[in-house]
Amino acid sequence: MLNAALSRMEQVFQPQVLEHAVQYHATGRVLSVRFSEGLVRARVRGSASHLYDVYLDLRSWPQVPSRCSCTQVRNCKHAAAALLALREKDTTGQITAVLPGWLRDAQTLPAHSEPPPATHAIVYLLTLPVRQVLPRLYLQLATARRLKRGGWGKPSVFHELTESRRKLFDATDEALLSPLLFNKPFPVMLDAFSIQKSTELQSLLASGRTGINVEGEAVWLRLGEARAGEWVWRLEPDGQQRLMLESQGEVLRALQLDGLWYVDTDEGVLGPLDTPFSPEENAWMLKMPRIPQAAALETARDIEARFPNLPRPTVWEHASRRQTPPRPQAVFDAEPLGEASTALFRAMEYEGQLYQLRVRLSFEYAGIPAAFGSEADSYFTMANGELIEWMRDTRFECEAFETLAGVLGLTGAQFLEAGTATVGEWSMPPAFHTPEGMQLLCVEAIPALRQSGWNVVCAHPLYEEVLDADAFTWYSALEGGDNDFFAFESGIEVDGERISMVPVVANLLRTMDAHALESMPEETLLRLPVSRGRAMSIPYGRIKPLLFLLLQTGFGKKSPDNRLQLTRYQLMLAMESARALRATMARWHGVDVMRERLQALQSRAGLPSVAPARGLEATLRDYQIEGLQWLQGLREAGLGGVLADDMGLGKTVQTLAHLLYEKEQGRLQKPCLILAPKSLVTNWFEEAARFTPGLSCHIYHGSGRDKTAFQGNDVIISTYGLLQRDKALFLGCDFYYVILDEAQCIKNARTQTTQVAQQLHAEHRLCLSGTPLENHLGELWSLFHFLMPGLLGDARSFRTLFRIPIEKEHDVARRALLARRVHPFLLRRTKSAVIAELPPKTEITHHIQLEGAQRDVYEMVRISMEQKVREAIAAQGVEKSHIVLLDALLKLRQICCSPRLLKWPDAHFEAIGSAKLDALLTLLDNLIREGRRVLVFSQFTSMLRLIAEALNARGYPYIELTGQSRDRGALVARFQQGDIPIFLISLKAGGTGLNLTRADTVIHYDPWWNPAVEDQATDRTHRLGQENPVFVYRLVAEGTVEDVILRMQARKRTLYEGILSSSSEGVKHLTDADIAEFFLPIVPASE
Repeated sequence: MLNAALSRMEQVFQPQVLEHAVQYHATGRVLSVRFSEGLVRARVRGSASHLYDVYLDLRSWPQVPSRCSCTQVRNCKHAAAALLALREKDTTGQITAVLPGWLRDAQTLPAHSEPPPATHAIVYLLTLPVRQVLPRLYLQLATARRLKRGGWGKPSVFHELTESRRKLFDATDEALLSPLLFNKPFPVMLDAFSIQKSTELQSLLASGRTGINVEGEAVWLRLGEARAGEWVWRLEPDGQQRLMLESQGEVLRALQLDGLWYVDTDEGVLGPLDTPFSPEENAWMLKMPRIPQAAALETARDIEARFPNLPRPTVWEHASRRQTPPRPQAVFDAEPLGEASTALFRAMEYEGQLYQLRVRLSFEYAGIPAAFGSEADSYFTMANGELIEWMRDTRFECEAFETLAGVLGLTGAQFLEAGTATVGEWSMPPAFHTPEGMQLLCVEAIPALRQSGWNVVCAHPLYEEVLDADAFTWYSALEGGDNDFFAFESGIEVDGERISMVPVVANLLRTMDAHALESMPEETLLRLPVSRGRAMSIPYGRIKPLLFLLLQTGFGKKSPDNRLQLTRYQLMLAMESARALRATMARWHGVDVMRERLQALQSRAGLPSVAPARGLEATLRDYQIEGLQWLQGLREAGLGGVLADDMGLGKTVQTLAHLLYEKEQGRLQKPCLILAPKSLVTNWFEEAARFTPGLSCHIYHGSGRDKTAFQGNDVIISTYGLLQRDKALFLGCDFYYVILDEAQCIKNARTQTTQVAQQLHAEHRLCLSGTPLENHLGELWSLFHFLMPGLLGDARSFRTLFRIPIEKEHDVARRALLARRVHPFLLRRTKSAVIAELPPKTEITHHIQLEGAQRDVYEMVRISMEQKVREAIAAQGVEKSHIVLLDALLKLRQICCSPRLLKWPDAHFEAIGSAKLDALLTLLDNLIREGRRVLVFSQFTSMLRLIAEALNARGYPYIELTGQSRDRGALVARFQQGDIPIFLISLKAGGTGLNLTRADTVIHYDPWWNPAVEDQATDRTHRLGQENPVFVYRLVAEGTVEDVILRMQARKRTLYEGILSSSSEGVKHLTDADIAEFFLPIVPASE
């Protein structure tokens, strides 16, 4: 159908129309074109940036002409350009139909002969075609200023040659242009000239005034040396192959006139291109269609028969299918509107031009961009001769689409209705075409997407970059001067540049009433312009001290460098303001009030004596009653806290008992929100139904979630993921309690989840976490910043006062100070301390020696990666080399597990055995014979698959749980029945939220950096309800990086216990010696 339409174009369209269409297509004016079920839809940019929509039904064309929104309406140049562009968008079936014709054309080529001597060509202002359809280039005339330093200024294209402009012509111009102007009388209306001969191009190049239009900018060209090119086949993302020209491995942009040329816009070079083929053969190959895999074999045979010297397309028997997590990208852009369109669309004005806001959504798969809604199901790459097919994750893409629509305040259906002719592009809702809407977009929507891991591109200055005041360092400066005057300055540092807030705040005072500012709530978020295209998002309370300093000084006197000039008598005001500015780095919480409340909770002996609620369907142990009383003490004092009991000690039942007690006392008048990982939501609901049936609970999760349920239930159970997605709903509610289970999920204070959690409105806050401190003290700060902002100061002062002294300088006194400060608000009990009847736990470290080929591979990689790490550290320091270091350690850890896990260039290790896997199987043989029930944990899901293969070979039944497992509850229930002896579990997916007391043995196949994570995994079975002794085996490759990990585990355990208990041992910081220890050669103890 498409081929027939293309063949009839010359009969249907007028020659002048077709000439304009070729020019339009060559200059990229066809913005989008879609072809489905015979119907062509396109959008084309016309003159004066007007946009035209084209509709053409190939099933009835040309009897029923094409339609266009331009004045010509039917069979216009826009429709012809759309058909030409459609050739670039052929589907596989259409390309297959084109191939026979393309191959038949070879019969009409003249006999092969040596190419004639190459000639050269260039233009004054050339337009580079998107893809060359006809053997010609297009030239426009322009005027440009000769620069004193040489070269030319920005060219100004003109379309009317007047007599005054003709006077600018010199002899070269007359010789070049007179044949093109045909001696027309003045004024001459000009369109783009068609350049078809190399002699014309060569003459233009010789003028030294020739440029090429690249994305609206002129790149001035010089004549390049002749290059030898060769034809090669290249794989396209859609799996088809294209014949392209290369020179010394570099793909060339080729242009065909009556000779072949290459153009390099980066270097500003245009030069002749030599191939072993004639001009006719080169022109034929430039027009070749793309080759689908289904036609590769037949095409290769035909080419071999006709052109034995031409490379043939690669033929693959099949493609290796893989999946990779796509990264969503949103591009916010603006489309200029013509006068005829301003009445139809909402628009934003920028520098005198009206624009319609647009957004495009795409996804990156293995470096290949995919527009949302595009037709391809997969994309192809080639690696080491292997064809790889990357499958698209349509479910993820649809979820991302819904997320983007939700951020813009629309449903998916509403968003789809705003689609443009470009796939994956939509017009922004009218609400954003206002200053208020634009502020909402830049301050909340775009940062929210970036915090969620999106790549967000703002492609137009209308989208102002919004700086988050919390993300930058604040400074204050006071300098003395002559005549009793001082200069005061305060602001932020952005990429080493100081931005003074003095003129920004002064401008705010000029535009707002002082009384209104004085009564404004401190949490009010302001958006203040700080420079062109840049604004700052900042709570009013942050700049209030500086604002009132300016008020008290009557705006003072401002110096040219934006510093405030103060007299000696005003100096004290500036010093007070500087202190206040530093104090507002944290959220607004009065220090004096905090100290008063601390007295009520300082001694655990003063906790309120309460009995469990009457409706509690559980018998609390003594330590759990103490926990209930501690929670009541926090509530009475109006403070938050962290319940940090060991896994398995009943943090859930203590929390539910506390909420039920509050309900029976008549204080629970608003809903309580419990946020938990998705895997624990059902567990919370079931535990509440079991122990506290008097609490009405509702799970807010899933596609059919009920937003009205917030007001009709005592407890709402939801997830951290929905906290971001339904941010407006959560922030619009007033809760009695906000409780974060597995609160380490907000350990990173900069994530969007953490920031939204901090904004929740609640009378009381509580964190539950068996590991409130996993890697560094900043995680503990983040939890307390959520609970009681200001208790530990702002992030910067906490780093200075605690993190650096404790973590890097092993300051015992400072650590003890921090422990005393958090002690009243952190309740932690270990199983060994409170449960005498808990069965014993025996921990065994099983050292395994690497031997033979496995040891050789380890040493090879160790030596190679040690050199790479040392070079990185020498070049950029330890802190900036952490990615290189972690990659090196990952590879060494993989070899210890099994060399088959390692991906190494040009190497395959499938045949190399694993000493650790052999040791595991021997251990399992003995354990199974003894009737034991075993949990096997590994950080690597790929290692679990290798273990599963070995278990299948031995005939051992097992269950496997990873992040891909669907029904975790069903898997746990099967194991708890006792019929299956082995449970393979991913450390990340199954380290929390599981009750596996049927097991009596835990095997940690590979050590993990954080001992708390391993302890959590062990606690899946060593917990309340366990009746048998528990044995914990750690398999460690002796003398390797795994030994070093064990030693680092001990150091982290010291940090953890030193803050959460009264231990006084020091903490060792990471040194060059520590890094060197990772790369020591294998020297087992026996040697």
